[in-house]
Amino acid sequence: MSTPIRFAMFADAVEARPAFDELASGLRDSAALALEPIFVSSYAGLAQTLEAGACDAAWSPPMVAQGLLASATGRPIAAVGRGGRTTYYAVLLARCGAGPVGVHTFSGAHVGWVSKLSAAGYVIPSLYLRSLGLEPDELFSKQSFLGSHDRVLRALDDGEIDVGATYATVARGGRALSLPEGTPANAKLVTAAGPIPGDVIFAAAHMSLAVREALRGAFLALQIRDDGPLSRLMNVDRFEVPALDHFETLRRWQVRAVESEPRILAAR
Repeated sequence: MSTPIRFAMFADAVEARPAFDELASGLRDSAALALEPIFVSSYAGLAQTLEAGACDAAWSPPMVAQGLLASATGRPIAAVGRGGRTTYYAVLLARCGAGPVGVHTFSGAHVGWVSKLSAAGYVIPSLYLRSLGLEPDELFSKQSFLGSHDRVLRALDDGEIDVGATYATVARGGRALSLPEGTPANAKLVTAAGPIPGDVIFAAAHMSLAVREALRGAFLALQIRDDGPLSRLMNVDRFEVPALDHFETLRRWQVRAVESEPRILAAR
């Protein structure tokens, strides 16, 4: 293929370059597809890049993809598999203290969110708190949007925030939560809610059918190294065909959040 596919990722260009190179090498070797990287600094920037037609495909978190689907900007062609699943969970972490930790102790705390477009880093945990009758704007004394899961974990470790929202995965057939790399040793998992539909590879509407199908096939056939940069940065082990109802659980969270209590996994 002569024209590279412009591929957008929400990631730091220096940190993410090895992961992108592994991805690009795999697609080039299996399907002769060339990728050109576009690194963006926010979830909103990722959405705007796709909406403006400035990229051809993107690694998209669920909230961004759902919004793009609604505006007919494109479609998901592959779902990101993590730990044997294409779903994950939202978790609220708190810095350990002398006493017990629970949502009742959040009053007056400083919370760190990721972004208003982050499912695990804001949308689902805030809906969960509201389902318990706890309005985040009234519960917390301060709310900070820090831009990434890594930044939330660092702020929690440094004591800049008291509570942080991030993600966790559960291996297929298991029940234990696996927290992200970089989770502080002094962090206590207070609660978790989900499942949440995971990230997808999103193809822009202007991409031709032939290229889209070639790209889909290449992602589904991609072999990811367990210890490689792509696995370490994006916590991915494979790609799958996205289910037709992939975003259905997210939609139900949004429109029926107060009708029933979300699934809760026991705190560790």
